[in-house]
Amino acid sequence: MNIKLIATDLDGTLLRTDKSLSRRNIEALRQASERGVEIVISTGRPWIGISDIVRDMPFIRYAIIINGAMVWDSRCQKAIYQSSFSTEQALEIWDFVQKYNTMTDVHIGGVGRISPYYMEHVSDYVLSESIAKLVKKTRIVTDDVREAIRSSKNGAQKINLTFMNIEEKNRALEELKRFDFAVAVSSVANNIEINHVSATKGRALMGLAGHLGIDISQVMAFGDSGNDLSMIKLAGVGVAMGNADEEIKAAADIITLDNDSDGVCCAVDKFVLGSDDEGAEDEY
Repeated sequence: MNIKLIATDLDGTLLRTDKSLSRRNIEALRQASERGVEIVISTGRPWIGISDIVRDMPFIRYAIIINGAMVWDSRCQKAIYQSSFSTEQALEIWDFVQKYNTMTDVHIGGVGRISPYYMEHVSDYVLSESIAKLVKKTRIVTDDVREAIRSSKNGAQKINLTFMNIEEKNRALEELKRFDFAVAVSSVANNIEINHVSATKGRALMGLAGHLGIDISQVMAFGDSGNDLSMIKLAGVGVAMGNADEEIKAAADIITLDNDSDGVCCAVDKFVLGSDDEGAEDEY
């Protein structure tokens, strides 16, 4: 495979369940980088929400963040691609989702905004303390979040919903389809992340590949959940983790081991570096 760019999701993919990053995964990506392969992080997180151990890897320059709403150039410290809701669109969705029993927050200008109440009660909504810590690290407490949206000159990149009740979450996913300018996906079992329809990991990946002069057929993308589906479908080689949702596995070209078994390393070793690793199989 003539791979020139590897894009990898973080949670449930490059990172283990406990959010640690294995030495094997780091080493595989480092070796690929030394062979001229661009290594790109692709995540629903903002740049500040990416762990220091990932951000500090010298071969990581570009990151697709906020589910594709932005492509960040860490070397130049600027966005090279953005896709946001207009202020009116963001307010329309924000007002609609207030009927749900859900923790809500919004990303404006690449920064998460959350009310004091939800910041104080974040552990009541999220599935683990590691996620609670991530929310607290990546959100700014804002007394009136709706007013922050209304006064924003550049709209909003993402609206997050975190549910206590999975049935209500599934109902919300269906009802949010009424907004033809938005796309709603999940990255964990009880959340919904709402971006502009043009802000997907797949579109951002295509934009970045074009910026770098790399054909999409030379891109390998790793993922495990709904917000990864667009890049798994668009990449020349889509790789599903062993722990991936079934729709991701069905769309992938390759299924590798799960995130706790260094599945990214196994696929990179076998299909990019050419070592004899039996962890990833070409199933489709």
